Amino acid sequence: MRKHPQRQREKAQRQQRQDRPGAETTKPLTLAERPAAWSQNEAEYRRGQLRYGQASADRWLDSVARINR
Repeated sequence: MRKHPQRQREKAQRQQRQDRPGAETTKPLTLAERPAAWSQNEAEYRRGQLRYGQASADRWLDSVARINR
């Protein structure tokens, strides 16, 4: 039996976050990056907003802006 399963699980989660593109360690978007992403992806943002809600659509738009950096 493992001695510290919770610590091992937390370590695995931290590694997954670091491996993921757009992880929390990235810099925040600049004031120009978000409107630029909005103008290029407005229709898709609105579809996501209707389907999944505003918070999810905002996260999606931020991830698109980070990819385009």
